[in-house]
Amino acid sequence: MTDHANIYITRGQSYLEAADVLIASDRSSLSLYDPLSGLLLFSIEISLKAVIKFATGTDSVGHHIEQYLVDAVEHGLLVSEEIAAGVFMVAKPYWLHAPRYAPHHKEGISMPPISLMRELASKTIERCIATIEGETERPDFPALTVDEAKALRERANQAYEKRIAEFDPSRVYRPDEAPPIPLGTRFTSPLRKL
Repeated sequence: MTDHANIYITRGQSYLEAADVLIASDRSSLSLYDPLSGLLLFSIEISLKAVIKFATGTDSVGHHIEQYLVDAVEHGLLVSEEIAAGVFMVAKPYWLHAPRYAPHHKEGISMPPISLMRELASKTIERCIATIEGETERPDFPALTVDEAKALRERANQAYEKRIAEFDPSRVYRPDEAPPIPLGTRFTSPLRKL
């Protein structure tokens, strides 16, 4: 393992550990949603960057975890469709900084729950470590090919754009008629003042 890849993966693990400390605290996960989601999503980002750094020796700049996942698969990361779909689901809101700006309240959080993001982070780090350490055994799931990862990323992007197009931030929605709040939207219904 190159020194920098090792540093990246260790940092990815430390961000996950920091999130676990907050999760284990007595504080409401809703009140800590922004810092928790930031820690978990950055742990995914830096772990994917570790695989790329290990394989290519180059640094990836930015927060485009959807591209980093595809690049990491191209460089040997074996990842399930389930994990890739989760990463692709949060990718665009993440690089748009939605965890900081999206509305969060108990009736309708506009990002996935912390439990899901924690699982994504944990499994992504686990797969990245296995890749860097030269895993020789095939995992117990069908691993995505690069083409499958690209196709899944495109479907996730299209679904995201469709949700954004259907959501009208100027309209007051009743709870029974509201569409799902698009992940990472910075708007909330005027019916609620947060």
